[in-house]
Amino acid sequence: MRWHVFLLLLVFIMGCSSESQPHEPPRILYGQDACDQCRMIINDPAFAAAYRLADGTPRRFDDIGCMVRYIQEHNEQPAYAWVHDYDTEAWIDARSAYYIRSARIITPMAYGFIAVSSRERATQLADSLQGEVFTYDELLPLAMEPLIPQS
Repeated sequence: MRWHVFLLLLVFIMGCSSESQPHEPPRILYGQDACDQCRMIINDPAFAAAYRLADGTPRRFDDIGCMVRYIQEHNEQPAYAWVHDYDTEAWIDARSAYYIRSARIITPMAYGFIAVSSRERATQLADSLQGEVFTYDELLPLAMEPLIPQS
């Protein structure tokens, strides 16, 4: 009887891992996990993005543009979404982030987006990179086409 209780507890504890928690970013194994949109290997945290559906299903992306395009094409409503702050590479809430898009920003799939946590920093980067600043709500309806980097 004790073994049965122990096994049930073990199964319960394993089910509580961070991979099943919808309020936490999914773990990305850089150099191993593939982007859910383009299927390329996710290598660079500075450009990575992720979200979870309400049931905890994770989605991982190598480029912010891939995440937006996936949401558009699959008509999914993320319960939680994250992007990496370009300066610190820390996960930040995608809905409160500020996005800079510029042809001078070379991202894995050439969408040209980076994210930061403050509007002030976004404005500074946009000015220096000849880019535009977007909020999450402004980003979602954009036509997601890769930018051609300027030479």
